Amino acid sequence: MKITSSIICLTALLISCGRAGQHSPSVTSATMHDSASGYRVADSIIYDVTIVNQNPDDAWKEECLKGLDQQAMINLIFDMIYGKKVTACNFETREKLTPAEVRKIEKEPGFNRLNIQMIQFTENWFLDPDNATMTKKVNSMILGYNNAYTTDGTLIGPRALFIVEMN
Repeated sequence: MKITSSIICLTALLISCGRAGQHSPSVTSATMHDSASGYRVADSIIYDVTIVNQNPDDAWKEECLKGLDQQAMINLIFDMIYGKKVTACNFETREKLTPAEVRKIEKEPGFNRLNIQMIQFTENWFLDPDNATMTKKVNSMILGYNNAYTTDGTLIGPRALFIVEMN
């Protein structure tokens, strides 16, 4: 009996020691998937990013945005739409917009790409603990156009221009 319990204890010890050397995530969420990018830790996370500082006295916002070329980013997004590398969709109906329909939006009175001041991202996030890296995959972006006003002229804030689905 002593030999049998010693063998069982030794077997359990060897199995647990063998597993200790292996890397396995401590999180057991069903949404986590092992991929080339690492473990998916966020699936379709949504968040807003302000890409223009409305208040030049806000030093922190200036610091946060100092590395962003807002004009280049917006121009590249429109170039991708016109080149059919991404798909623009109506925010309210989710219907796909043709490049011609996007051009029509751009020709509306008062439209200016520089007034696109917010982007809402939908992303998947991946962590690779072996390489200590984090990767984000953008699924879509909603461009926020800052021209929504009340009847008395008070700025309400950005309104959704359209959705950009990454292909």
